Amino acid sequence: MSFNQASTNLIEKQLDHAILTVYNRSKDLKIALEGLLGKLDSELAQGREPNWASLLDSYALITGQIETLTRYLRSESAPRLVNTSCFPVILNPHRDEIVARLTEERVPSVNHEVVPDYFRTKPDPAVEALQKELNKDNSTIDAEKIKQVNDLVNKLADKIEVSLDSKRHNLENRRYNEDDDTNSLIGTYYYGIGLTNVTSGARNPPVTQQRPAGNAIRPQQATKQW
Repeated sequence: MSFNQASTNLIEKQLDHAILTVYNRSKDLKIALEGLLGKLDSELAQGREPNWASLLDSYALITGQIETLTRYLRSESAPRLVNTSCFPVILNPHRDEIVARLTEERVPSVNHEVVPDYFRTKPDPAVEALQKELNKDNSTIDAEKIKQVNDLVNKLADKIEVSLDSKRHNLENRRYNEDDDTNSLIGTYYYGIGLTNVTSGARNPPVTQQRPAGNAIRPQQATKQW
């Protein structure tokens, strides 16, 4: 056995192992998703409130399986499946039990009807015709109309830019205090500048005289007898 044949066999074995691993883990993920959907359907059908603890456990299981599969596909030991192509060598118009079992009855046979849909390398003929029509319409647009639209867009962009600059300038240069008012308030508070004395019309409070008690000598009676 030559070195090239041995290398080819090793690559094929690694590829088979990777495909089998991806298939098994994808199958486990599918079973977990079906279990989660089954729980939701059964609880909703019975009119009960979902068991959130059970749903969170199922969600954690699904998340872990997706993370495991993604980590395996990104690992250096796994072959680059994106560079591997798969195509049928023989088309069979009759039902193929192996294909039906592997695809869970989604593809009962690999015939001339399903191959163009699953292995198409070009767009669908109807889509391709529509794309050609759109490209043709784009090529026939008048250059003057394109220039008018571009000028209109540029004018709108300039107006928006001027408006934004004006708003930004007003916000940056807005003053929230006046130095003269601040100094006037300080002078009034500390030194009374600007305050006027209210003296006109002011009256002294009345003084109440107390009457002497008993035989107290009044001031006008305290005169010396000669």
